[in-house]
Amino acid sequence: DAAHAFSPQQQREFLEIFRELRTRHVSAKAAVYPGITSYSPYMHVGHEAELIEAWFRPDSESYLSTMRRLVEKRLPHDLAERLEGREEFIDYLALASFGLPRGFLVMLSQLLGIEESDDLHPAPTPSKRLADAAIATHAESVRGIFDSLSAKIPRYRRFVEVGNEVERSLVAALRRFNENKSPRRKAVVVAIAEPIGPELERVLGMLEYAGILRQLENVSRGVKGVFRRYELHYAFVMQGNALSLGRNPSTAAVVEALRSRNAHSFVRSNERALAGKNLEERCTLDLAPCLLLVFGEHQL
Repeated sequence: DAAHAFSPQQQREFLEIFRELRTRHVSAKAAVYPGITSYSPYMHVGHEAELIEAWFRPDSESYLSTMRRLVEKRLPHDLAERLEGREEFIDYLALASFGLPRGFLVMLSQLLGIEESDDLHPAPTPSKRLADAAIATHAESVRGIFDSLSAKIPRYRRFVEVGNEVERSLVAALRRFNENKSPRRKAVVVAIAEPIGPELERVLGMLEYAGILRQLENVSRGVKGVFRRYELHYAFVMQGNALSLGRNPSTAAVVEALRSRNAHSFVRSNERALAGKNLEERCTLDLAPCLLLVFGEHQL
């Protein structure tokens, strides 16, 4: 797990050693992360190593059936009984987890009030209000991972601030696009026109590291240019009403919009629309001031 424990220079040195480990008798594995992993100059992903994405895509055909089977295996019979007739909450929270089983199970336990209930306080009846509260808590925990980068990598504090602006811009762009559109025409993907500057490139990588975004395949629109596509975490889509389904949409309406939407539908945007002006000036490294040494009559 070198990408978490090592500095960028140490990561490059480690991955250069990692590259040399490949033989007929050794199969090494390493965890890498978008936005924070620094590869050595000779480490070419796809050639030197095979990249396996550890993410269960929520738009895959088998996604919801797999999550339902997870509930059957993990929930005791008495808890499963409380969801009878309310199975739509399973799909609702499964989609909100954005492909992370751990997040799904945590939200499910909140919905069922597993930790709060005891002999004096019976477990609450599962409701949309409790489900939405669980989704809001999950979204905050994901956002907390992103915000924590300010403490883990202090020099990128200003990039984190811009990243929070970009997140809000993505939600607003999707909400505008989805307004008055049928469920099959809704979008959760924003396509950003190339070229993308190094500052926004770093911000997007950090958002992807935290799980707020997932990068998809690029698309080309001929003379209109090449666009880099990013899918927004479904919990942020739900919490921000980015699907434009009204003030208090039903769980069924949200699930239908996310499952029946056209996978090729996306919002076209650009760097300035998402991150605003003067990005180079705002995305500067937050470094400590240089020390001033006085030697005799001369300043160093």
